[in-house]
Amino acid sequence: MSPRSASVNEELRRVQSAVHRLMHRTLEEALEREPRTEDGRERMARAIDAVLGLARDRTVLMRQHMAGLLDTAGFVECPEQQRLAELLRDTMERHGSQTVETDYPMLRSQLMGAVYAMVVPNVPMSMATLRAELFTRYRLDWELGVPPGTEAPDGTYDRDLSRFFETGQDSGDQSK
Repeated sequence: MSPRSASVNEELRRVQSAVHRLMHRTLEEALEREPRTEDGRERMARAIDAVLGLARDRTVLMRQHMAGLLDTAGFVECPEQQRLAELLRDTMERHGSQTVETDYPMLRSQLMGAVYAMVVPNVPMSMATLRAELFTRYRLDWELGVPPGTEAPDGTYDRDLSRFFETGQDSGDQSK
């Protein structure tokens, strides 16, 4: 591997990790927003809506992320991805799964497939259609979560993403 390709792979890992951070922080905000709930069905609905909302609101970013996953070095098991997995596993367990170790990968693949269907250029599927399919699969009432055309109490779309990309490190010496 040439030094250039090693640096390209490192940059891909950094981008994928940043998107995983955006995903897990968005998911966590959705799961913990007011009114807080321990209800597994509501939490599953919020999880689905959070992930589909990212595909709707951050189409280009999610398209790049999905394309990056297809690269040999694209699936990054970093702390950010692991946190996303923890949240989705917990959601699956609270939803009532008795076999989280098999149900979580299925949920992950269903969400990834829905995101792909929403971000594919020129022929995207609607969020409402994919949401209906996932809600049917997980036996959720349409009114749970944040149905299309409604807003969560504090909103679901925020243009300022800086809170998702703060790492706690001083960024004063980074090149612009």
